[in-house]
Formats: sequence, C-alpha cells, structure tokens
Amino acid sequence: MAGYNTIRGLRVKYLSADPANPEAGQVWYNSTTGNLRVDGIGQAAAWSSAANAITAMHAGQGFGGQSDAVGAGGYGPALSPAYSNKTDEYNGTSWSEGGSIGSARYTGQGCGSQTAGLIAGGNPVSNSEAFLGAEEYNGSAWTGGGTMGTGHGYAWMAGIQTAAIVYTGLTDPSPATTSVNAELYNGTSWAEVGNVNTAKYGILGFGATQDTAVKVGGTSANTGVEEYNGTSWTAVNSIPANRADGMGSGAQTSGLITAGNPGAYTSTLTYDGTNWTVSAATLATGRAGTARGATVSNNATAIVHHSGPGAPRMLLTEEYNGPTTIVKTVSVS
Repeated sequence: MAGYNTIRGLRVKYLSADPANPEAGQVWYNSTTGNLRVDGIGQAAAWSSAANAITAMHAGQGFGGQSDAVGAGGYGPALSPAYSNKTDEYNGTSWSEGGSIGSARYTGQGCGSQTAGLIAGGNPVSNSEAFLGAEEYNGSAWTGGGTMGTGHGYAWMAGIQTAAIVYTGLTDPSPATTSVNAELYNGTSWAEVGNVNTAKYGILGFGATQDTAVKVGGTSANTGVEEYNGTSWTAVNSIPANRADGMGSGAQTSGLITAGNPGAYTSTLTYDGTNWTVSAATLATGRAGTARGATVSNNATAIVHHSGPGAPRMLLTEEYNGPTTIVKTVSVS
C-alpha cells in the first residue's frame, strides 16, 4: 500500500529552525520566526559560455575561482615560444593579461587564488625532465618558490599557496616514469608525505585544503579514486568510466570533474564525499588537456573551464553554476 507521503506529499512539520537539507516540495512551520516555509524547485546545474581567453594554452597551469581565475603557461604551436610564460586573469566577466611566469612550462599544477596562487612542476620543453621548481603569484608578479624533491608533470595540486599538496604524475616523460610520490608545501619548502596507492599521470582532482585532496582517474585507463586525510591515501568509490586529462574543482565533500579523454568528454560528474553522480550539465564543447587545476574553489558551485587543445587551439571559456533550490516564506497571521 502506498504511504501518505507518496499519495499526498510531505506532511507539514513544526520545527524551531529551517532544516539543513529540505526536500523539494517540503513544507514546514518555523516556530522561531512564525513563518510557514516551502522548498521549491530552483535552478538546475548548467554550463554557460563566457568570454574567450587571451592565450590559447594547452595543458597550462591554473587556479582560482569563477571570479578570480588564472591560467598560466601551457603549450601552443602558434605561441612564441611555443612553451608559454604568459598569464591570463579572469574577473568573472573578461580576461586580461597578467605578469609573466619565470619559467615557461606546461603540464604543471596550480592552486590558490588570483592574488595568492601557486604553480609547480610541469615540463619546460618536449621530452625533458619535469620541473622541480615552484612559483608564487601575488596578482601581478611571480616569484620563485621552494624546490620539490620529485618532478611532477600531468599531476594534480590541492590547497592554497601556503599549504598545498602535489601528487603522482610523471617525473620524466622520456622515458616515462610514473611516480607514487606526494609532497606538501608550507609556503617555503616541500616535504614528502604518504604515497598514493596507484601511480598515474593525466589525473583529475580537487581539494580545498592540502589534507583533503582527491585523486581521480588518470592514464593508463583508470576509474580509481583516492582521498587523502592528512596522513595517508584511501581508495574510495570509483568513477563510472575511464577518464584522464580533464578538469576538477571543489572540496572533498562537494567536488566535480569534467572534460578529459577518451573522446574529449562533455559530461560532468559530481561528488558528495561518497558517491559520484552524472550531472545533467554538459559542456558545449568537449576538450582535454585543459588548464590543469584551474579554479579549485572551496565548493563545486562555480568554476571556470579554461582553454584546451583544438585546431586552432581553443580560447573557449565555460562557467559552471551548480543546482540551487528556492525556499519561500508564507506569512501566517
């Protein structure tokens, strides 16, 4: 027999405070405010086109949020030199040129904000050893940071400028050596910490802090996901299909990934700290090798997806806005 909720909907509850996660259509009376409240259906998650970037970078370094994104370095045959030292800044509306990085590189990692950013690792030119150096950005100029113990290319970074973690990736692409290494940065120096369980390169990831990093997918074909707790890495629920060289953003309990290979994905997956869900939001243009690490924000409600490969190299930008709900107040006399 069907229950009352199925036939008539959710019953009205008498509460002293609004519920933390109301269900769509739920009605309750807030005894503190004296208002009848109803949770309505709001805006669905969606990607939307934004202003084109300035530099057609491929596999550049990135960081920031939807209103303060940064893309630095990268590779582009039309660039001079092809391995770029350029920096593009986004303010939520348009892109402008920022200060040049000290060492042109691509396939590196980034984290932080536009006025307190960090990049590390990557490669200076094709078929050469991965960088050990890091650089810090203050919103206008780059300065040298600490030197890593192991080179990281096609890896990932999480955290902020003064408390970051970089993990796995290639130490030297010729011959390719994939590392299990992870290192923490304190704003001055790097120190090795617990290794990842499975070494990969071309991984996706996210994490608001260095102690809550997430490692996703990678090359060769992989669906594995690992979480870091400040000490060690633990395998958790896998993504539904192989994915590498894409884009990630968010926190360990509210993250997302999009784009990547094989086939230049347009799909987006969201993560709640336990399960992965295929989002209804899809990119207008599939791509891979994006500005790696771009827009690692504290949540997955607003990110920018910057540049990527193409013929010619893309300048496309897309913004993601997560789902919202609307809670209405009905006055009670």
